[in-house]
Amino acid sequence: MPQYVIWPEYFDSRLPRSKGRRVPLNLASKRLSPDLLLRACRDAGFECEVESDKRYPRIWFSSHGFRIIVNVPESDQKISKEEVIKKIAKALKSLESG
Repeated sequence: MPQYVIWPEYFDSRLPRSKGRRVPLNLASKRLSPDLLLRACRDAGFECEVESDKRYPRIWFSSHGFRIIVNVPESDQKISKEEVIKKIAKALKSLESG
């Protein structure tokens, strides 16, 4: 089962792309917590777990302090990390709006 490391900075609307944001601003979020990202990840159809006390290397001095490990199911084995990030971002946006 393939695994991807997903950092909350990928979804942080306060960061420019040069500092690590990987989604467009319309899919980015201002409030990111481990519980919210975990729920969005599960809503997107992935098995996830949180690892705390981890810092995003690009901005280690102001990082959120956690990361998400995403386990991709065997049926979606050919899905790229970018596609996983976009699915989680859309689920995160739907959680925020509703």
